[in-house]
Amino acid sequence: MTENRTGTSADSAGDLGAGAPSDPDERHGWFARMRAENPVWFDESTGFWHVFSYADAARVLGDPAGFSSELNRVFPDADAFVAGDLTSIDPPRHDALRALVSQAFTPKVVAGLEPRVAALTDELLSAVDGQRWDVVADFACPLPIAVIAELLGLPPSDHDQFRRWVDPLLAQQTGDPVVGEELFGERTAGIAESVRALREYLREQCRHRRHHPREDLLTALVQAEVDGVRLADEELVNFANLLLIAGHITTTLLVGNTVLCLQQPGVADRLRAAPGAIPRALEEVLRLRSPFTQMPRVATEQVELGGRRIAANRPLTVWLASANRDEQQFRDAAGFDPHRRPNPHLAFGRGVHFCLGAPLARLEGRVATEALLRRFSEITTLADEPPVPCANTALTGPRRLPVSCRPA
Repeated sequence: MTENRTGTSADSAGDLGAGAPSDPDERHGWFARMRAENPVWFDESTGFWHVFSYADAARVLGDPAGFSSELNRVFPDADAFVAGDLTSIDPPRHDALRALVSQAFTPKVVAGLEPRVAALTDELLSAVDGQRWDVVADFACPLPIAVIAELLGLPPSDHDQFRRWVDPLLAQQTGDPVVGEELFGERTAGIAESVRALREYLREQCRHRRHHPREDLLTALVQAEVDGVRLADEELVNFANLLLIAGHITTTLLVGNTVLCLQQPGVADRLRAAPGAIPRALEEVLRLRSPFTQMPRVATEQVELGGRRIAANRPLTVWLASANRDEQQFRDAAGFDPHRRPNPHLAFGRGVHFCLGAPLARLEGRVATEALLRRFSEITTLADEPPVPCANTALTGPRRLPVSCRPA
């Protein structure tokens, strides 16, 4: 779960323009050429600027005054989705809202979830057939849904329904909104209907908590105050929606990407022997295979970036997937180094919009990886049924990952 932009961006924000490979692995070669030859590039076909280098990406993400997160500056249809969406609001409103939300979503709350995350992990892994199973469908997808739904206080009987609402997002094509509905043109009716149904469900849950409070995060959000101000219903819905969808997708892709990285010779054995190294290895997974590949911004005034002059109110796409493999920032940037230090990747953003849910994603990723390595002496992808990557350029990771395993 991140405070990364999760999709209320124009269809063209995720479109790499003419000449860019559709294959995720080949795309990194294209990113490398753009970093070297055209690190800040204007795509005339879409009207978006694209930012590829680490230095430029860090500058944009670290300057909310110069590069706004409020896309409704240039896309008025986004107004309905801005309220309560921390990814879509600039300071000072962002700071006030984040302070309010943080009262209910504290590091202490997240740390207290570890026993439950571990129990859910063991339950899911105990149910799989180790000889042949799908890491995403059987484990990486249901785990974060259950964790976030329980955190919000939503009934277990609804978890399968959440998955039916959210699953279509992993199968979207390039150019489709990642989370939005008909925001900038409804490409996929099924996706739009799923998001509408989920939002209406959450709206009803929020209304119910106002009159029937419980010991859960949703009630805490309903009751939280900063200077006497509480979240409006639409703000509650948007934040809960962000937790459920962004949190689910981020952790699902992180776990799947971790299993892919464990295929490299010797990596799994070394981490199995020294599980204390798993958190650092996960940071390298996040760098090398960033779950959300991009963040959109809008230039608030004319600015020079990467030697190019960008006019005010022009939208930009900051490519995290490219910045995190910038050779000027990372030694052996295209390689997987589970012991990399330092590792200042941008997978969770930077500055005021740094991911509020990063601690939860890291916790789930660590517990999941520890359990996989403890239960299985071998986890092997299948030659006759290779991984199926997400088709949307806004996401990196498998949406299907069949494996065979040997019990430890």
